[in-house]
Amino acid sequence: MSQDRPLFRIAKILNIKINVMEYSQTLKNFNGVRNFKDNLPFDYNYFSKKIKKFKSKLKLAQQKENFDKYFKKKQKGDVVNDKTSYIKNQVKNLLPKKWNFKKKNIVFFASSDDEYEVLGDQYKSLVYKSQIDSITKIAKSFNGQSKKNYSFWIKMHPNMKNVKWDYCLDILKLRKISPNIHIIKPQSKVSSYEMIKQCDKFLTFNSSSAVEAVYLKKPTIVLSKTYFDKLNCFYIPKDHRHNLKLIFNSIKPKNKNIKKFVNFWVETGQNQKFFSHKFLKDYRFNKISIKFNFLHQQIYFFSRFFTHFFYQNINYYFRNLKMTKV
Repeated sequence: MSQDRPLFRIAKILNIKINVMEYSQTLKNFNGVRNFKDNLPFDYNYFSKKIKKFKSKLKLAQQKENFDKYFKKKQKGDVVNDKTSYIKNQVKNLLPKKWNFKKKNIVFFASSDDEYEVLGDQYKSLVYKSQIDSITKIAKSFNGQSKKNYSFWIKMHPNMKNVKWDYCLDILKLRKISPNIHIIKPQSKVSSYEMIKQCDKFLTFNSSSAVEAVYLKKPTIVLSKTYFDKLNCFYIPKDHRHNLKLIFNSIKPKNKNIKKFVNFWVETGQNQKFFSHKFLKDYRFNKISIKFNFLHQQIYFFSRFFTHFFYQNINYYFRNLKMTKV
């Protein structure tokens, strides 16, 4: 996004035709390149309208087969709608050691804030300032004798591993609030899906894991705007007090329009005239395999090293130095 967005904006200003292409194959039998035309991927207004208005052209039997296959592939650890599976290092059916079935287990899946920050204000929460603000305020509500029969589980996304920004580090401090607060670190082998299956309620700020919680018939609360929030599958609180009522009072699962979400992802890819691939490998353009030569490989690996190790650590250092002086 940081490299391509300036070019995107210049093209928009100069009224140059744009095709924003993104690989996103869902099932092997369907096309996997999506064209956002002159919109950035995950543009809130464009994307949410597309999903809400989408109508499947498949028969009901095929829709149902795709629906179940979509979620089963994700639960199995296959790559779906992403470049990798985030559960591949997790142990199937493994729950946290302190999980207590006698308590009400409320689960919050935290995601990387930076992924949505780069998209601007369109994904801002109407209730909380940020994800860490929402988690902190919710965590404080679990303190006290009246909440002794509750456990609040905060599972950090695997992408948060080794991230040193405040939005990530501050989550680790929340366990001090109450013995009812439990943090599952990014590198944990605890099963995400088992936590969803066994929890009483599921919360997230804007993670797509909310869709999977709905599929597993869990009352699901979404705290920020997302590209799928208009499907009427989730509880969306009006304010913090309303959110606490949803957490601590009885609510039923919703599942209206959840199939529409899957149908959209599965069916809206398209074939490209000259581009082809074999499910995340063997990319070809005009039947010629796309591969790096030795020199290009060295340039690529050097740039990756420079960006992710050198530049990122320098960024951390100066930011922490500035905070220390303050």
